[in-house]
Amino acid sequence: MSDQTEKLSETDICIGSYENFHFYRTLDGSPTLAFGQNGEGEKMHHMKGAFSETLHVYGRVLDELKEREWERRILSIGLGIGYNEILVASQFDELTLLVSYEKDRELREYFLNWVDGKTNLVPNRFVKIYEEILTLFSIQFKKEKKKIFWNLLKFRNEGSWKVFHELNESFECNEMSAILFDPYCSKTNMDLWSEDFLEKFLKNVPGSNCIFGTYASTGSLKKVLKNSQFEWIKRKGFKGKRECTFAVKNTAPDKRWFPDLER
Repeated sequence: MSDQTEKLSETDICIGSYENFHFYRTLDGSPTLAFGQNGEGEKMHHMKGAFSETLHVYGRVLDELKEREWERRILSIGLGIGYNEILVASQFDELTLLVSYEKDRELREYFLNWVDGKTNLVPNRFVKIYEEILTLFSIQFKKEKKKIFWNLLKFRNEGSWKVFHELNESFECNEMSAILFDPYCSKTNMDLWSEDFLEKFLKNVPGSNCIFGTYASTGSLKKVLKNSQFEWIKRKGFKGKRECTFAVKNTAPDKRWFPDLER
């Protein structure tokens, strides 16, 4: 989600609404969502490209996870309209665990009902948006839409994909190897960006080997990552933003280079 709290302007074009949910077309043609009676709230993605931003920030995390061949235990904070979840299903046919957090009940229920095939319980506008996002990933990864969708359904039916309401200090997940940290920015969601919360989160959630990615880059986040044994790696931000955060924690020996560890 963009940390540029982008309010409505005369140039913003709403492509559809349902109650207090309002969809907008971003510059790369992909959709994003804003809340509020008139869509005046913060948009979930950078207006220069919701899909492109997802690939730039979070696609890189999953690429690194595949390259390192670490166990696929993935945490997605901020399910929203499903960009990161569909990204995961596009990249992996098998995984150990995917945990998603989404505070908004309707967003959770609509996406899960869509995956379960209960489209009669999902507003038509949302169904169209999910299908549109699915098509974008299908084209990007040259993978059939039905295969990506089947992966989501399989993860759900196997119990390897779990969806929770709100991220708090109970931390229902641990030993995660990839963290897609995508909540609203600190202006909208101060708690998840506070140094105190990040310290507790990064102490309890990552495994010995873990990759962390988010669209924002702040001094306090860098400090907490460093104190939590992550190496912060400089990465250019999306479309004019100076930096985004990409950090790697690698405190367990790599079994590929130490085969005796497997005996």
